[in-house]
Amino acid sequence: KTKKYLPLSVRQERPKAIAWLIREYGKILSDTQIAKLTSSTKPTVANIRSGNQSQPITEFRNPTDLGLCTYEELEAIVAKGQRKAEKEKKAKEKAAKLEQVNLS
Repeated sequence: KTKKYLPLSVRQERPKAIAWLIREYGKILSDTQIAKLTSSTKPTVANIRSGNQSQPITEFRNPTDLGLCTYEELEAIVAKGQRKAEKEKKAKEKAAKLEQVNLS
């Protein structure tokens, strides 16, 4: 994937897109995945997630509407995040069962 030029107006909208992704898929997507989708950096995403940005974000915008990513890219990363979350949930359940068996 080649870097494409983003106009200044779209670059200023990037935090709104990051905030939208965190609000909609915050438990599914990692900071790295959100950074890749929005052509941003991990520290920027982490600051927005923790609320440490200079100006509060009052408006949320879909990154596909802003042209930061395509709908297909968004769906692929969300599906990947859901699979990872399910895998972690199963591993946690398995560990809890093993712990119960060991305690008995």
